[in-house]
Parts: sequence; structure tokens; C-alpha cells
Amino acid sequence: MDLDLVSSGWTASRCAGFCDDDRASCWCPPNTTFGRKPPPADSPPWVRYSERGRVIQESCKPGWVLDKKGVKRKNDWGSPDLSIDDLMGEKGWCNTDGPQDIPANAMSPCGGWRGCQEDGLHGPLCDIVSEEVCLNQCTGHGECDAGYCRCHPGWYGHDCSRKKAGEELEPGLEDSRPWLSKVMMSVPAAALEPPSVPAGGGGTATEQLHGARMRPLIYIYDMPPEFTSRMHQYKNVVEHCGYRRFRPGNGSELYADGYSVEVYFHEMLSVSPHRTFDPEEADFFYVPVYYTCWMWPVNGWADMPFYGAPTAWHRYSNAAHMWLQAKNWIQSNFPFWDRRGGRDHIWMTNHDEGACYMPTEIYRNSIMLTHWGRMELNHTSNTAYFPDNYSSGVRWTGVLDGKDVKTLYDGHPCYDPHKDLVIPGFKPPEHYVNSPLLGSWPWQRDMLLYLRGDVGKHRNPNYSRGIRQKLHRLAVENQWADKYRIFIGEKYDIDGDYGQHLSRSLFCVVAPGDGYSMRFEDAVLHGCLPLIIMDGTHAVFESIVDLDAFSLRISEKAVSDHLPHLLMAISPDQISRMQRRLAMVWHRFAYGHGPLVHAAMRTTVHRNQELHKEIRAEMPGDQQEIPIEHPHQPVYNFPVHNDAFATILQWLYSRIQDTRGPDLAASDGDR
Repeated sequence: MDLDLVSSGWTASRCAGFCDDDRASCWCPPNTTFGRKPPPADSPPWVRYSERGRVIQESCKPGWVLDKKGVKRKNDWGSPDLSIDDLMGEKGWCNTDGPQDIPANAMSPCGGWRGCQEDGLHGPLCDIVSEEVCLNQCTGHGECDAGYCRCHPGWYGHDCSRKKAGEELEPGLEDSRPWLSKVMMSVPAAALEPPSVPAGGGGTATEQLHGARMRPLIYIYDMPPEFTSRMHQYKNVVEHCGYRRFRPGNGSELYADGYSVEVYFHEMLSVSPHRTFDPEEADFFYVPVYYTCWMWPVNGWADMPFYGAPTAWHRYSNAAHMWLQAKNWIQSNFPFWDRRGGRDHIWMTNHDEGACYMPTEIYRNSIMLTHWGRMELNHTSNTAYFPDNYSSGVRWTGVLDGKDVKTLYDGHPCYDPHKDLVIPGFKPPEHYVNSPLLGSWPWQRDMLLYLRGDVGKHRNPNYSRGIRQKLHRLAVENQWADKYRIFIGEKYDIDGDYGQHLSRSLFCVVAPGDGYSMRFEDAVLHGCLPLIIMDGTHAVFESIVDLDAFSLRISEKAVSDHLPHLLMAISPDQISRMQRRLAMVWHRFAYGHGPLVHAAMRTTVHRNQELHKEIRAEMPGDQQEIPIEHPHQPVYNFPVHNDAFATILQWLYSRIQDTRGPDLAASDGDR
């Protein structure tokens, strides 16, 4: 329990019950009916309890507690409507069996109505247990412990996918747990002989390896758990740090936050035929570091460590030191970084301002997969969230010999289009259910321009570089909605379904937020032409796809009351051409790999096809089919092999020789 429940100061990890100090989670204490009971003294280290107990969630913090003298007092970090008696009393949360017997003022904040914080728990009392989520579900050869795979004897790796060559490969858990097969993919067995490729990796870009194997070949480092799986164990929320979760009964569902691609890409690469387990033949090396999961929620719950910053309020310093520790670990344990100076190493930098604060010794050569394509060499942070303002810097005695953390990353751009790639964020199929890309009939595009979301009403002026604020002010002052059907506003300013609005809009605003924003993906996946307003910053795939063919880009200074006239001056023929060009590539901005994602796509398409039947039944006979000349014909078979994940791999293939350097590329060509 918290040492002093009255002491001031909120942190997510403050606990009025029993604190699991390995994971900063809070539970009913052992002396209550539904308390967490400690494990036997001789238990192995991974056994955390003998009885799980009932969780005390973040929303269940009591505001009235007992001080050290036993006097009830109010604190400043709990709910003023919740008393310690509501948790520990005879009829409290920790002692009462049924939801109907728990006082309403406790049941409402403590119950799992909005979801239970602990992975694998469900229901109003968070006592329904399901499978927990791990990378490829440990390939069926390990037990998943909230993101960490505890491999069965003989199996090893982050995802328990490897066993010594020649050893018998026994069946996995998918036979006894059939629900695993819906989310898991098999991984090839270890070869008895190493590949016939000279040391140094990859061979030439035109060489065909092992018959049907496809280049590039990518080796994934099994990083220490503090960089990956431990982040999942520490996260204490289920709506972040992932893209899928189990429901009660062990069915699976997709979800997404702004950073889901960090886990999705790692899992898809782990089960991809492009993965190699022999680093000597690798074209590239992928370094999985779940730093966005560290930024939130782990950094909000954990008291230590803070990776090069004295508090949780310097997240850019946390991330920079975390990346540096990962690079130093690789360099200390493998020869492959030094072989090419990191040129063939890939890092995922998908937080708001991407690789802006990536240490220069990593950034200068390595490949960055990012959402933020800002290209200026001399840049300052544009976030409105102070803990992410990398331009402010921080000095901490004992770290970097007292030098400012900015010395780690000053002097390089956030993104270099010659070596880095701006990739799409992850959007589950349900997000674009109203799009012809998933079989929907096209909507009439009766809205000229659209932006719904945060328009900076309650933000610092530098949020979105002031672009969203200016657009909103112009739209309101000039009555753009009534005059031109231009809709700019917050979620509660514009009623209706977001996806339907995107599908009905001709143009959609693509402007920054605290850094990147997935407005480009929202637009393209719904067939809406992007209006890009962010100077010196590439949008998704802009270095490899001709975005000018289906989008408009105007300078930030050009945002004015003339904008409606600019858009209306574009002829219908030109708009139709742009829409047809968009429809040639829009699948490249969606992720379709993975059994769960692909199944969701098929379900969505089928649902839209059934809806077509209902629409046809209500339409006149001569209007029951979509005109063949319409630019957005429904897509009934999503081209998975040319989705966003495949596009990234295709780009990497084109980059193989660039990673070698002049001398090394020549020697590769002689092989």
C-alpha cells in the first residue's frame, strides 16, 4: 500500500490497496475477501500471486483516506466521491461478491464498464479471464504473460519461434487453444545448414536465394525485454501499445491508437517470409524498441527508470537515451552495426515528432520509418505538450557528464527522404467501412472541404503551427459551412458519422497536430482528395508515390478567406482525374497483412455487399448499378500483397544497394 495515503501529489501508480511493485498495478489487499494473495516462497520468479484478486483501477483511487493516526482525511489525488471504506469496508469493492451489492459510488468508477486495465481481464468486476496478447502469441510454443513470452523448453526468441535445428518440432498450443490460430502464423523451422551467402549479408540485390524466397531479407534483433515485451507488462491499460486484444471467451478484436503501427509492424515482420533468422544473409536489421509505449502509458505509471531524465516530464530525453542504450546493446553483442555503420539498420520512430530527437550517432546512417516527414535541418519542436518539447533540453547531474541532452541530437533533420520513409499509421478496417476500398458503394460528395477534430480551441498557439486554428476561425467568421459546405470544427461542432463525412467530402485537410496527424490516411482511405498544408514536411509515402497526382498542397501562408474560391476553381474533369489516380494507389495506404486484419476486411466487404442488395431493392431499375465511369468503384478483393506493409518492403528492396556504401556495393556486385 501507499506509504502515506494523505501525502500530496497524483501519479498513476499511487495505490490505496496492495501494490504489485513489479508492474505498478494496484489490487485489493490480501486481508480482503477478493484480495491478491502472494505466491508461495519457493515459487519461480514469474509467479506473481497464488490468487489474482480484484484490481483497483486508476479511476478507483479514493479521495477520502486514513492518515497515520487513523483519522479520515481528504487527499488531492483520489476521487472526492470515493472513500477508503467504499473499497475496504464490509460492503466495499474488495469484499462484496456481486455488482448489485457494491455501493453505486464505488461500482461506477471501480468496475470494468469502460474496460479493465489489466490485459486479459474483463467484465464489471474485472474477474473474467481471457488469453493475454503477445507477439504472434508466442508462436504457440510459450505462455503469454501480458506481452512477455515464457517459452516452452527448447524454444527461444522474443516470440518463441526458434528451436535448435534438427530437434523434433512438437505441436503448439493452437491444438488445445483453437482461438490462437485466428491470430497466429507459423514460422519456418531452423535450417540444418547455413545459407550459401558470404558473410556480410544479403548478396546482390538481383540474386535469388533459396528458390522462392523474396528479398529483402530482414533480421529482427531479439532485444532485451526492457525495450519490448516488458513495456507491455508495465502498460496497465489495454487501449494502448497494440492493435489487437482478446475478448471474453477468447475471441479477438482490432483496435488502434495513434501509435499502433509500432507493435503491428513488428508482429507482421516476425511472421513475414522476408524474415531471416541468419544475420549473415540479412539485407537489413530491424531494431524493435517500443518507445511510444514507454512515452505513454508506461512513463505515467512507472516511478523508475527514467532513461536519462530526472522526471517523467522530459519524454524526449527518455526516448533519446532509450534508443542509445538499444544501439549500444546491439553494438556490444553483435558485429553487424559496425559492419556498415548502421546503414542497414531500421528503426521505428512513430511518435508525434518522429526522429527529431533520435541521437545523431544513430540517425546519420540508419533508416527511419516515421510518421513525421519534417525536412528542415535547423528545426525546433512544435509540440504544444511540454514534456515532448525537445528544443527545451535538460541537464541532469551524472548523465552525459552534465551536458544538455540536446547534444545527442542537435544538427540533423527529423526526416531525410533519401534514406527514411514516412509510413501510414495503422487503421483497422472498421475505420473505413464506408469506403469503396472495402466494397462500399460510393457516396455523393456534397461537402467541399472537411476537417473534424482538434482545432486548437484549448491549445497553445503553436499547436498545428496555428493552421487548424486559422482554418476554424476563417470558417466560423465567413460562414463557410452555409455558403460553401466547408466544415471545420471539433467533434461536437459537426454532428454525424466521421467515416461518412470523409466519404462525402471532395477535399480533406491534412495539417499537423503536435507533430504528425493521420489526416492523410483518413482522407485517402475514404477517397477524399488531400489538401496538404504543412510546409517543408512530407506526407505519407511522398518520396515514393506521386502525391501531386491526387492531392493539393498549399503553403501555410496561403490559408486565407480565398480558400473556398481556390477549391471551387478546380474543374470537375480535373477532380475526376485526381480521384481516378487516387483509386489506383489508395490500397497502399492501408494495412491488410495479418490473419485478424484480413478477416476483418473480408467481413467488412461482405457486410457492404449485403447492404448493396438492400440499396438495389429500393432503387429504380436503371439506377441499380454504379456507372462504369465513376472513379471510385467498389473493391471486393483488397490487394493485400500491395498494401502499406508490402509497399514498405518494396521500398526497402530498392534501398539494398544504398545501404552498402560505394565500396561495399561494388564488392557485393562481384559476388
